[in-house]
Amino acid sequence: MLVEIVSGNPAAHSGVSGAEHAVHVSLGARMREPRTLLSFAVAALLIAFAVSRANLNMTAVGRVLSDAQLAYLVLGLLAYYVTFPLRAARWRRILASAGVSPASGYAIPGRRGLTEIFMIGQFTNCVAPAKLGDGYRGYLLKKHAGVSFPLTLGTILAERVVDLILLSTLLLASGLYVFHGSTPQDLRPWLVVGAALAVCGVAGIVFVARNGERVVRRLPERVQKHAVALERGLVTAFVRGRIGPIAALSLPVWILEGVRLMAVALAIGLDLSFGACLFIGLLASLLTAFPLTPAGLGAVESGALLALSALGVGSASAGALVLLDRGITYWSLLLVGAVVYVTSRMR
Repeated sequence: MLVEIVSGNPAAHSGVSGAEHAVHVSLGARMREPRTLLSFAVAALLIAFAVSRANLNMTAVGRVLSDAQLAYLVLGLLAYYVTFPLRAARWRRILASAGVSPASGYAIPGRRGLTEIFMIGQFTNCVAPAKLGDGYRGYLLKKHAGVSFPLTLGTILAERVVDLILLSTLLLASGLYVFHGSTPQDLRPWLVVGAALAVCGVAGIVFVARNGERVVRRLPERVQKHAVALERGLVTAFVRGRIGPIAALSLPVWILEGVRLMAVALAIGLDLSFGACLFIGLLASLLTAFPLTPAGLGAVESGALLALSALGVGSASAGALVLLDRGITYWSLLLVGAVVYVTSRMR
């Protein structure tokens, strides 16, 4: 396999690619770009459409919010932020599967440092469209650990494929359970999209594993080294004996999506099963991949309101649940992520 010819020497991966230059732009400059401003305008339109379609009475939503129990909201916050060190630990294992570890000579940050890098990446996703934060995360690891940007990007792509496989599987299973074997017509396209992305991800991994070397030989010589590093980071996580532990670290992350939603539901006295909460949380996570807005802003709210309506939840309770949950997963991350971004030595 192509990855076997890649050197494990960090010095061999110190080149700077054009993609890396595209990522390394200050957040202030990125937020002032026309396409970023346009993405927030699109998000505002999507939210306005969702509010109109759900026929939300904001006065009624406000009454539900005023009775929310703080203890459950704190539990929801904890369930959300616990996922960051879990995701960082999984990323460390994926990096190790690609030969990126202290034993190989790489100065990989400790648990706290890697968690901070991950959080900065997620924060960046909240202020810029198209998952730019994933690329920025790769840049930060290169900066602090000497890992090549293509190699790091490959591990991030591997992480995304694992997420898509688990997310789509759990989303389909929870949807079939909650809706008794037949999901509502309005929600089926999202299940199809999730499954299609997972299948495409797996097909891509198989293609690269089997044909990567042949493809690289046809590339210009100046980019072959970067292509080899990218393939190495992408494919090695799926080698037999490695994918199991990576998937085991991924499962609690997705289960905590349901825990967070259930905590928020309990905060407003809404009686939802854990299966329903898991389905909504996973659907929201899938919609964060909507590329036109930062962190799926607008798309997540629309999808969650649609799912809650299909579950028979009243519009006021549905609106309150979505506002509180996005307060945790988006607006609180803007605040916490900004603090980490400003204070972290990993920036």
